Amino acid sequence: MISPNADAWMLKPQIPAIYVKALLNIAQSRGLDPAALMTQAGLGESDLVDPSASVLALAQLSVAMQLIKLTGNHGLGFEVGLSLPLTTHGSLGYALLCSGSLQEAVTLLERFWCLRERAAKLQVFNQGPWCVIELSIDQFLPAEIKQTLFECLLTVFFRGSQLLLGESRMLGEFSLMGPPPDYFMRFKERLPRVCYGMPTYQYKVPLDMMDRPILMSNSDALNHAIAQCEREYVLLGDTGNNLLARVRDELVLHEGGYPSQEQLADMLNMSLRTFRRKLQAAGAGYMTLLASVRRRDALRLLESTTLSVQEIAEQLGYVNSSNFTRAFRQWTEMTPSEYRGKQRPDFP
Repeated sequence: MISPNADAWMLKPQIPAIYVKALLNIAQSRGLDPAALMTQAGLGESDLVDPSASVLALAQLSVAMQLIKLTGNHGLGFEVGLSLPLTTHGSLGYALLCSGSLQEAVTLLERFWCLRERAAKLQVFNQGPWCVIELSIDQFLPAEIKQTLFECLLTVFFRGSQLLLGESRMLGEFSLMGPPPDYFMRFKERLPRVCYGMPTYQYKVPLDMMDRPILMSNSDALNHAIAQCEREYVLLGDTGNNLLARVRDELVLHEGGYPSQEQLADMLNMSLRTFRRKLQAAGAGYMTLLASVRRRDALRLLESTTLSVQEIAEQLGYVNSSNFTRAFRQWTEMTPSEYRGKQRPDFP
C-alpha cells in the first residue's frame, strides 16, 4: 500500500518496469510468488507488460523491501546488477552500445541518466589516474535499500564497461561506504577490486581506457539512439531533476558563502514562493541540496588544500568545527581528520 506520507518523487511513474521485472525474477528464483509481491506493491500484470512502461518508484521500493524481508539481502544489488544486459536500459543502453569510445559512452550516460534512474544522482569527473562515476542520493531511503541500490548501479557500470569493450578483466574498482557485508564473499570473484569504508559510492575506471573503442560502435545507429533519448527527455517535461541540477550548478561556494534561497530564486528567474514549490515537487528542499554541495566541497577542500578543519568549517558556513564534524560523520561515518588522513597519509 502507498503511504500518504511518501515523498512526492515516490508517487510518480519514474521507474522502468523492466527493472521491477528483474527483481521479480530473482524473487521467483528464491521460491517466492511474484504475483503476491506485485499485489502488495499495488501492481497488476498490465503494469509490467510493456517493457518501456514506467511504474511508481514506491512500487519498486516495496518489491525490494519485501524481497529482502522474506529472503534476506544476500547481495541483491550485486545479483541484479550482474544480471542486466545493456539492452535492458532502453534507448540509453542502445546509445551506449553504439558509442565510439568508452569516454563517449560515459558522457551519454551522464547526459541522459534521468531517463533510467531518478532517485540516485550521478556525477562524472577525473581524479588522478581515474575517471570517477560517483553516486549520491538526496531523498530518504532505508539504509539497506540505499546500499542495495548503489551496489546494483555500480555493478551495472562495471558490467557495462566490460560488455562495451569486450573485456573479461575486472576493470577499475569500487568505493563503498560501511564495512564489507557478509554476502560480499559470494560475489568477490565476479567484481572488480572493492574498497569498503570509503566516504562515497564510486566506480573508478582507469583514464587510459577511456579512449578505447566500443566493439559495436556505429555512428548511424548512435545518432538514431541519441535522437530517441532526446525525445524521451523532452517527454519528461520540466522535470524535478532538471531543476535540481540547475540549483546544484548555482550553489557554488563563494567568499561570502553559498547563495541563499532568495538569491537562487533570482538566478533562476522565479519568485521565492515558486522556487520553493518546485523544489518540493521535485522531492527536495534547499537545506537538503545545501547539505549535498557542502559535502561535495568538504571532500574537495580536505583532499586538495592545506586548510585546517576549523577553516574549512568556516568556509562552508558552519558555526563551529564541532557542527561540521558532526555533519561530516553523518555523510561519511568518519571525522574530517580521519578522512584527510586516509586520502593523504603524508599530510602533517
